[in-house]
Amino acid sequence: MGSDRLAERLRERGYRATPQRLAVGRAIRQLERHATADQVAEIVVRDMPGLALPTVYAALEVLEALGEVRRVATIGGTAYFETTDRPHHHTVCTRCGAIEDLKAEAGLEPVLEAARRVGFADIRAEVTVLGTCPRCQHGAR
Repeated sequence: MGSDRLAERLRERGYRATPQRLAVGRAIRQLERHATADQVAEIVVRDMPGLALPTVYAALEVLEALGEVRRVATIGGTAYFETTDRPHHHTVCTRCGAIEDLKAEAGLEPVLEAARRVGFADIRAEVTVLGTCPRCQHGAR
C-alpha cells in the first residue's frame, strides 16, 4: 500500500497521518520479511535521523490496529511484524528464533467460534509451529 493510501486509511480511522507513521509503513513494506522494530528503525532513521525507537513501536501498533501489519507470535518476547493481507501460519525455531511462513491449511473456525461465544470481536487466529529449523539441526548458527 502506498503512502497516500496509508494516509487515507489512517485518517479514516481517526489517526493522524504523521510523517513517522508513513515512514514506518514504507520501511516495513521495503523490508518484505518478518522484521523487528529495530530493523524497521534502521531504515527509517536514514531519512529521519534521531527518530526514537518508541516512536517506531507506537507507529507499528497503529499500523497493526489498521490491519496494515501483523505482529507474529514468537518465543522470547521479541516482536516481529510483517505486511501481508493473507492469513497464514508460521514456523519459529526454538534455538535461533528464525521465523518462516508456513503454507498449510488449518481448521481454525472452531477456535474462532469459541472466542466469539465468550465475547471476543475483531479476532484472528494463526498456528505457530515451534521446533528446530534445518540450519540448527545441522549445527549451523
